[in-house]
Amino acid sequence: MVKYDGFDCVYGIELFKDNRVSNLQVLAEKVGEHVVVHLFLYSPIMTHWYYITYEKDPVLYMYQLWDDYKDGDLRVLPESENKHLLPADRKPGEEPESLVGKQVEYVTDNGLKRTGLVIYQVPYHPKETYFKWNISQ
Repeated sequence: MVKYDGFDCVYGIELFKDNRVSNLQVLAEKVGEHVVVHLFLYSPIMTHWYYITYEKDPVLYMYQLWDDYKDGDLRVLPESENKHLLPADRKPGEEPESLVGKQVEYVTDNGLKRTGLVIYQVPYHPKETYFKWNISQ
């Protein structure tokens, strides 16, 4: 995960697989006239993240589903409602190890129900490295 100063989001990047940063090097403590502070942190626990698309919505969402499921805002729809979405190698009634291919229903804060499809599960790594660079003058 990479957090850039001045941006309100954190980017999930698998640094070891990204060709653009495969030769990542930690810079010197001073670059030009700027002092650079490097901060490397580890996250001991990170649950699974899922990519979900919703009907009539062009945005691809990335969620950790457990909290919404636990709070009752998200439910996994029964297989009978979405047989046409089953992967070709899976038979009806067979339980998958993942939620990929499952249709979900999410209830928004104002009560609107949205139907979505889990299309990808981000691979889980027991420890993720977080990088933060502070550049000061």
